[in-house]
Amino acid sequence: MQTPSGLRLAWPLQDGVVVTPVEGRWRFGRFELQRDERRLLADGEAVPLGARALDLLVALAEAAGQLRTRDQLLEQVWPGRVVEENNLSVQINALRKVLGNDVVATVPGHGYRFVARIESAALPPAHLVALPALRLRTQLPERLAPLIGRADELVALQALVDREPLVCITGAGGTGKTLLAQTLL
Repeated sequence: MQTPSGLRLAWPLQDGVVVTPVEGRWRFGRFELQRDERRLLADGEAVPLGARALDLLVALAEAAGQLRTRDQLLEQVWPGRVVEENNLSVQINALRKVLGNDVVATVPGHGYRFVARIESAALPPAHLVALPALRLRTQLPERLAPLIGRADELVALQALVDREPLVCITGAGGTGKTLLAQTLL
């Protein structure tokens, strides 16, 4: 089903065909689930969600509109582990706190169904919202100072890195070890 903006909808199902999202991404309401990045976004901002709750959300979104039994979900989210069924209920409640009550429906005595309207996240790049780049918390400067007089050391270090699985740079403090390694990387 095409919308005026060119989005293909996966829900409701038409003729038994589900439009699967490209690269494991699903958009529903103000949320975007990114399976491979293992994160949930709300209005473009990361939402804190536990690992099991995220696994459960992915399992439900992959089968959008279809009933997933408790046993199926337990096996997919906790593979090969013995867990109490109430763990599933706890994770469903955690999802409902974040997503609201209208995303995951309970089918009493059977299991759960993802019922939110899903839009495929396969949009042309021009229509995607740019997310801010993740920045590492570090004491290192964003821009490197120029490496002066270390061309020979840089060549030798590159040869070592190409040849050895692990290379340690040692020496007295303040001699430029970090800058040499940063320049190489």
